[in-house]
Amino acid sequence: SIPKLANVGAILALLLFLYAILGVKLFGAVQFAGPHNDQANFRNFGNAVVTLVRCMTGEGWNFIMHALARDRFYFESVLGTKCSDSYAITTANYEEYKLT
Repeated sequence: SIPKLANVGAILALLLFLYAILGVKLFGAVQFAGPHNDQANFRNFGNAVVTLVRCMTGEGWNFIMHALARDRFYFESVLGTKCSDSYAITTANYEEYKLT
């Protein structure tokens, strides 16, 4: 029974690892809004894992999902912040993405 639980845990850890990498790639440069903030974000691998564990336990996953689904219109007209056309983080714009 213990080896079977270890196999399930290993598969869960592998999925968590893969989705954390995917989350960093897709949502790493998204601006903070609402529940997508300093505590729940995909800016780096560690924060992505913590956010995914939080979502796996059911702690406000739908609020994070809706915050990440907001489009350019919301950020530019409602919040009044500028959106970027590129997700490329370079040395020139690193500080801008780090502070937002």
